[in-house]
Amino acid sequence: MIMGVLNVTPDSFYDGGLYFDHEKAIERGLVLVDQGADIVDIGGESTRPGASPVPAEEELRRVIPVIRELAPKVRISIDTFKAEVAKEAVKAGATFINDVGGNLSEVAAESNTALVVMHRQGEYRRMQDKPYYQDVVAEVYPRIIQMGQEAAAKGVNEIYIDPGIGFGKSAEHNLSLLGYLPILLQNNAGHFPLLVGASRKRFLGHILAQEKRPEKIKEEDLRAYLQNLQEKTFLELPKLDLTNDSGYPPMERKEASLASAAFMLLAGVKILRVHDVPETKYILDLMGELQW
Repeated sequence: MIMGVLNVTPDSFYDGGLYFDHEKAIERGLVLVDQGADIVDIGGESTRPGASPVPAEEELRRVIPVIRELAPKVRISIDTFKAEVAKEAVKAGATFINDVGGNLSEVAAESNTALVVMHRQGEYRRMQDKPYYQDVVAEVYPRIIQMGQEAAAKGVNEIYIDPGIGFGKSAEHNLSLLGYLPILLQNNAGHFPLLVGASRKRFLGHILAQEKRPEKIKEEDLRAYLQNLQEKTFLELPKLDLTNDSGYPPMERKEASLASAAFMLLAGVKILRVHDVPETKYILDLMGELQW
C-alpha cells in the first residue's frame, strides 16, 4: 500500500509551505488520491530536526479542515504526537494514527483506529545531534515489536511498526536498519506489518554522493541479491562514504527514493510512506507484472 505525504506546514524538510493554505492542501490531497494513494498522511507540525514546536491549537487549525474534506474520499492518517490532535482528527474522519511520539496507543484503542508505532531516539529538535547506538538493529527492532505488543495489550486491533528512518539515526544506522528488514520480518513472524518512510530523506543524499559506482551489475550478483531476499537473510550492503550529501538536496532525491521503495517492497514492507505517489505506484505495478 502507498501512504501519500501531505504536510500542512510552513517548514517541513521537503515541501514545507507548498500546501500550508487549506485550499491548496485539499487540492493536493485529491491529487494524491487520483495518483493512487491508499492512505493520505496529514501532518500539521514538522518533525524534522530543528523544527519549531507548534501549539495544539495551531496544529488543529492546520489539519482539521483538510481532514474533514478528504476523509470521505480516502483513508486519512493523522501524523502527530499530541493526544488532543489525534482525538480531534479521529472525530473529523481520520481512521489511522501515525504515532510519531510513541504515546498514542490508548487513543487508538479508545477510538478503534489503526496505529503506527515508530521508533525515535531523542527529542525532535536535537535527535540528529550525534545519534548513538551500540547496535542499532538490536536496539531498534526489538523495541518496536515490543511497542506493537504493548499497543495490542491495550486493545488496538490494527497495528503497524516503523523503525523511524531518520529519527535519531545516522546514515549508517538507516542503512543497517534497511539491510536487516528481511530478518525483522522473519523474527516478527508477520504479526505486525511494517510501515517505512525513507522518501527524500537525507541518507539517500549520502548514497547519491558516492564518487565510485559499479558501471554494471553482474547477473550473478543480482540473482544472489534476490535469493537473499527470498531467504530473508541479512543483505550485505556496500561500504559507502557517508560524509557528504551537500550536492543532493531533497528535491534531487527522487530516483534514490524510488529505488528504496522497490527494495522495501521486495523486503516485505506493507506500507510505503512516500512523497512521489504516481512514480512509486508505477514501480510497484511494474514489479507486480513481473511477478517479483
